[in-house]
Amino acid sequence: MKDAEPTRKASPSSSALAGGAQDQDFQTVLATKDDVTVYTPVHVGTKLNIPVLIKNTGTERAHYTVAIRVEGPGGFDTTVRMSTDVVGVYPGGTWPTELTATDHTKPVPQHPKVTITNVARRPLFKE
Repeated sequence: MKDAEPTRKASPSSSALAGGAQDQDFQTVLATKDDVTVYTPVHVGTKLNIPVLIKNTGTERAHYTVAIRVEGPGGFDTTVRMSTDVVGVYPGGTWPTELTATDHTKPVPQHPKVTITNVARRPLFKE
């Protein structure tokens, strides 16, 4: 997110797409698990930015912890993580973010395999 380098969209294989669904704010949906949706990664130099959207479908404010694995040819394999522990996500609210995947010893894949490996949701007390 801090890099000001030009970006180039990744072109995931059709097998990597989750039904080819489109979202008005991001790109093609790659994976969905519980309240988490991952969209088409974007190449930024030697990094891969992964747009993520959390939508709290529950009735209480909640904190989320998410892990996303990114794999590719040549041994590229990394897991990126995020959490919403600061204030949590309000019911019906969304938390858009972008995670950066790098592997300093392997090149960024053109067609990465992106998998949501973990979603943990911790509801807070009702306000």
